[in-house]
Amino acid sequence: MRRILICAVFLLLGMSCVCALADGPLDPYFAETRPLIRPTEPGFQRRGATVSVEVPEDIQTGESVLFTAAGDGEYTYYFCVLSRKSGIVYHYNYYDRTGTDDGTFTYTFYYPGDYWLRVLAEDGVNDTVVTDRFFSVTGEDYLAEKVSEIADMCPGGGEYEIALWLHDYIVNHAYYDSGYTRYTADGVLISGFGVCDSYSKAYEMLLAAFNIDSQRVTSTSHAWNAVYMEDAWYNVDVTWDDPGTEAVAVSGNERYDYFGLPNSILFRVSSHQPEDENYPDCDSVACNYTVRTGNMPWHEAVVQSILDNLDAYESRFRIELATTYPIGDGWQRYISEPVITYGLSRYVLQQGIGYRDRAVTLAADYDPDADKWGMTVEAHYVLSDAERLVVTASEIGEEAFRGSGGSVVVIAGDCERLAEGVFADMPMLDEVHIPATVTEIEDTAFDGCAENLLIVAPGDSVAAQFAMDNSYCLEIEMETDPGDENEGETEAGK
Repeated sequence: MRRILICAVFLLLGMSCVCALADGPLDPYFAETRPLIRPTEPGFQRRGATVSVEVPEDIQTGESVLFTAAGDGEYTYYFCVLSRKSGIVYHYNYYDRTGTDDGTFTYTFYYPGDYWLRVLAEDGVNDTVVTDRFFSVTGEDYLAEKVSEIADMCPGGGEYEIALWLHDYIVNHAYYDSGYTRYTADGVLISGFGVCDSYSKAYEMLLAAFNIDSQRVTSTSHAWNAVYMEDAWYNVDVTWDDPGTEAVAVSGNERYDYFGLPNSILFRVSSHQPEDENYPDCDSVACNYTVRTGNMPWHEAVVQSILDNLDAYESRFRIELATTYPIGDGWQRYISEPVITYGLSRYVLQQGIGYRDRAVTLAADYDPDADKWGMTVEAHYVLSDAERLVVTASEIGEEAFRGSGGSVVVIAGDCERLAEGVFADMPMLDEVHIPATVTEIEDTAFDGCAENLLIVAPGDSVAAQFAMDNSYCLEIEMETDPGDENEGETEAGK
């Protein structure tokens, strides 16, 4: 009975704490993202251990503030300041990571509001003490002023142009905080450095200044933005477009790889898989930087490789994708995330494009055994039933025309072999012209076609013998160029 009463008391105390905090600073354990401040395991806090924290009175924005902590043992102190602004938890400092032995922490606040200071003290063995202090900061809102100043500098334009300019501004005026101390918008915008939280929050505030809708998207280890431009949502990761972690705001090697990506491409990167399903449906590439500008130096080689295979009427094939591409003067650029680069190639190729009267589907993929990226291509003919097809290829891949329309096929090139299923399941096909160059025809080449299929071929050809052996109709062709009689018709291969 006593145990039940004790549990009830603790439950009521816990509920009262939740209610007390509901209108105050937001508990970092229930932040909108996975909490960076981990709760202390109860068994590691020494019973009776105390740490006192001194917070100055009348804290003003723009002034350096000194916080001090003192405990009853030899501790290393870690500080973290949090606040709630526009419903977002801001992490000022991830316990400073290095910690301090003298129990001091200095920070400058750039906007007024209610704050929460959390101090964690560790003795390096098994004693951990956590102390929380609440306080308010008053004074000028330097962050809002900075956002307004940057907005006034923007030359304007449409949503795409503004979003791109703001992206470039952050990349050129901030660098990644490898010390993991700035998680807030003012880190990037005022201090000039911050982690991904800082980049994404800063970008969100700048976009809001132009009434451009955006939403922060988070994974277990990263944060970026979804931006609404020109009637569609797009992923923009300003952090990963900033190339270095050195303490230099402008590196001269800025990127646009992550500006305007659809979910289907970005979410295949391991660090960019959202924690929950509360994110916009980004499925367009119209505002993708590389697609919009045509700046795709790797794309030409991909297209040429596909065309080489399609010239041979291959219906399904896989091409290997390079891990570098030329950027001039003998230099090569390494492709760090091929799924991004080649995913964009796939989107560009897929936008209503057909090759040689074929509908083409593509998929970028990775072969872990060979440690190589590739693209799988399937090509299906979309001929109408009455269409006449002239084939000029020297090689025709297996099942190249399976299931397509077309009533007449004329092989006018120097093809030597008709592969398995090459003209299979073509219900309207009633006439095929096969030259003497064809010396090998697979048994399944015409499976599923009409029984009264007419094969037109020279009398002493392999095709003529194939027609007789398989009970197809045969018409002996005179020694003429079958391409001549089809002048003016669509030629497959053009």
